Amino acid sequence: MAYDFHSALLRRLGTIQEVGNTPLPNTFDRLKEQKQISDDYLTGNGDFGAFRNAISAQESGGNYGIRNKSSGAMGKYQIMPGNLGGKNSGWDFEALGFDITPQQFLSTPALQEKIASFKLKEYYDRYGPAGAAVAWYAGPGAVKKSSNSKKSQGAYPSIDAYKKSILRRMGLI
Repeated sequence: MAYDFHSALLRRLGTIQEVGNTPLPNTFDRLKEQKQISDDYLTGNGDFGAFRNAISAQESGGNYGIRNKSSGAMGKYQIMPGNLGGKNSGWDFEALGFDITPQQFLSTPALQEKIASFKLKEYYDRYGPAGAAVAWYAGPGAVKKSSNSKKSQGAYPSIDAYKKSILRRMGLI
């Protein structure tokens, strides 16, 4: 009886192997791939990295400690204080799972990178580079408009000029 069971088991295993010759990726390979994607995301490699770098260059020239005197925008990516939100809300809570103060934000480059990368990636995945640039500059509601405003924003560039500047920095136009 044991022989029949053993033979049946071997036949069954053979059938399973024949069903598909495509090997399943092992966990190690999947983890390596995920780590590479994560590393690319954090270091700025790839299309998203070019987008993120273009935003930081446009906004602050890469300066983590800068604060806009007229708008209050802070850090390398010029995030508005209101976007950090209140208790258990805002971009800080979305990205980190906890609240931070504007002082913590300005004094900690790693927090700036995590929060900005989180929100920029959300916009980039949803709208592509042009729409994400508009969302970053004027809010997601501005993306829905059929044409972006070419009107000056006072001392600031128009939405259209900002978008084109980001795309130019990325080498897309």
